[in-house]
Amino acid sequence: YVESYMKLQSMRHPGQFDFTVRVSDRVRESLCMPMMLQPIVENSIEHGMKKDGGVLHIEIDGSVDGEGRILLRICDDGNGMPREKMEEINRYSRQTGELGPVLEEEGKRQSIGLRNIAERIVLYYGEGYDLQVAESGENGTAIEICIPGKWEEDGSEGDGAGS
Repeated sequence: YVESYMKLQSMRHPGQFDFTVRVSDRVRESLCMPMMLQPIVENSIEHGMKKDGGVLHIEIDGSVDGEGRILLRICDDGNGMPREKMEEINRYSRQTGELGPVLEEEGKRQSIGLRNIAERIVLYYGEGYDLQVAESGENGTAIEICIPGKWEEDGSEGDGAGS
């Protein structure tokens, strides 16, 4: 989904971003919750677009760890966000199970997209799986996601058995 989304965005904004996906075949074969990555990439474009007109680089890396978990990292080299904002997003994204108030700042409604994705991850996969803003600053933003590996062909989950 995200690759199709980026093709559309590249037609809409030619030459403004570079998009790279580096995931193992095993990650590509895994079943995952729909619309998990596209909103994050959309945030990279919306909030990370470079003010100087430079090309925004967005990368998705994915691998399966020794315990069969899928580890995804979505990075951009855009504008980043202040540390306080990163901590606020991480704090709110970990408050799963209770929707709580929409974040507000000076009467302006802010996005709760990352929190929604974090809540969906816990509802879909259970406790122990998550999303977090791993880093953000003048060199861009990195979002990390950990989900269990699930493969249709052999019904395996977790340890990648059957491969």
